[in-house]
Amino acid sequence: MKQIVKIYVDLDGTICGQEDWISWYEATKSLFKTGLLMEIPKHSWSILTARPRIDRFFIKKVCEKYKLYPKEIITSPTWFWQFDNHDEIVDWKSSVLSNSLNELFVDKVIYVDVDSEMLTKMIKQQNIIVCHPSILNKVLKELEETEHDGYM
Repeated sequence: MKQIVKIYVDLDGTICGQEDWISWYEATKSLFKTGLLMEIPKHSWSILTARPRIDRFFIKKVCEKYKLYPKEIITSPTWFWQFDNHDEIVDWKSSVLSNSLNELFVDKVIYVDVDSEMLTKMIKQQNIIVCHPSILNKVLKELEETEHDGYM
């Protein structure tokens, strides 16, 4: 039986935009100016960002501009910014990814981000593969070679 792998990619600094959060305005403006910063996976993938729900409009516009077709756009559950620090973002994203693992037939979850602090903290999560965008294709190839050839 083919195993299912779900791919989640961070937005700011990973797909496009800037990694360092200066202000909401500057971060949002940079989403439209930087161009794509990574090769988008050929497999189905979703955006997982700590941006608030109110930013979904801008995220959809960025996707239209760069012709991106994520399966889902997952934002924080509140309309406005809710996180006080980086650890709260890690906890929330870890929770989303762990819940995804509980879905029927999902065997592995890959989380892609350029934030080394985020990757370091999330690597402790069981069955969640974390990686930098520069090695995503290598990770996908290794999974395919070990019979993880179903993607969702």
